This record gives sequence, C-alpha cells and structure tokens, in this order.
Amino acid sequence: MSRSTSIDLEDFVRESEEFVAAHHARRTAASAREAVSFSVLPEKPAEVEARELAEALTWRRTTYDAGFGWIDGPVEHGGRGLPSHFADAYRTVERRFQVPDEAYTRFSVAILCPTLLEHADATLRAELLSPLRRADLVSCQLFSEPDAGSDLASVRTRATREGDAWTVTGQKVWTSGAHYSQVGLLLARTEAGSRRHRGLTAFLIDMDQPGIEVRPIHQMTGGASFSEVFLDGAVVPDSRRIGPEGQGWSVIM
Repeated sequence: MSRSTSIDLEDFVRESEEFVAAHHARRTAASAREAVSFSVLPEKPAEVEARELAEALTWRRTTYDAGFGWIDGPVEHGGRGLPSHFADAYRTVERRFQVPDEAYTRFSVAILCPTLLEHADATLRAELLSPLRRADLVSCQLFSEPDAGSDLASVRTRATREGDAWTVTGQKVWTSGAHYSQVGLLLARTEAGSRRHRGLTAFLIDMDQPGIEVRPIHQMTGGASFSEVFLDGAVVPDSRRIGPEGQGWSVIM
C-alpha cells in the first residue's frame, strides 16, 4: 500500500477494494437487508456487545495501520493527507463489504477528532488524535443533563479549578457508550454565577476514576443504549481543557 499523497483516485479505489476484500466478505442481498434492519434501542446481551465492540476496534486499528483509518487527516497526526473525496470513495468501497459496525467509534471519529483539530492546543492534539482515530481510546459525549437536554445552555455540572486541575461535580444523562469509553468530552460550568452560554468550558475527562459512576438507563423497549453519568469530585487536569476557559459553547458548536 502506497502512502503517497499524490495517488490517482482510480488507483486508490482499486487499492481500497483489495484491502477490504482481504479482510471481509462482500455484502449479499441478504446481508444488506440485515445491515439496515434494526429494533428501537435493542437490548444486546453483554457478550454480544463485547464481541461487536472488539470486532469494531480491531477493524479500526487494522484500517489505521494500513493507511485507511484517516485518509484525509494530517500526516503529522497519522493521517494520509489526501483530499476528502478520497475518504468518501473509501467509505463507498467499505459499504460493499460486511465490515464491523462503526457506531462504537463514530463519536471519536466524526465529532471529537475534528473538535480537537480545531480547538485543542498542539500538545493535546499530538497526545490524543492518533489514539482516538486508531481506537486505542474510545470516547463518549458528556453534554446533556436532566434539566439541560435540548437546551444545553442550561448546563449545571460545575468544574472548580484547584491548581493545575479541575474538580467536577454534576450529572449527565442520555450518554451513549459511557460504559465502554475511556474518555468523555465534557461540557461544564466553570464561572460561578454565569448563565446560559457564558462561563462554560470543554474538557476531555478520563472516565475510569473514583469520582465517576456510570448507570445504564433501562427503557420501555428493554434497551439500555444510554447511561446516566454521575460526577462527584471527578478530576480533570487543566492540560485536558479544550479551548479557552469560558469558551466551551463555541468549542462544542
């Protein structure tokens, strides 16, 4: 596989086909129907979810190591540096094959990495972008709260600075993938007395720590796709702050 940034699109598509075909079977009419059929928030046994998660992470690492994991990403962060239409062409190729479900890594790839590229400092980008794109880290979104769902400007979760770190207290809700994520993109209020969009700051917080408890939300359908996340004295270093203090609204938007 050539990592050249001047490869012809036709050659790239052929290269992509050969790569994916070496790992996965092509979709048949039956497998295509199965791929688009779903239940509303289905309950998945823990062993099924664990297997699917492992398959998804393995495939993301395989694609990344082969140069297909961040086709239009910056070379200095492990990307291939090709135009975005090459990435579109690769996704078209992948859809023809029975590849693992990308839902487990979609937030990291589609939301968090672009946010870090635009708003994080150079040190944070160098530390996190490659592990997130390769799925060595899996992430979730910690925005919505019991009283701040569609109205995110009403966030009440507080982060109080103590030296070089912040102590976080509050509750998040409707968080997908919290129970298997290592890090979470957190929106918290850092300015006492601030209201609405002012005084909010974005952080990337470690999920595996004593101050964080994840509780599944069991729904009427029987599914438990979402979780509540309770933060009680959770700690996040200031080095994991994304963007300027008090500018979290512009970061997440």
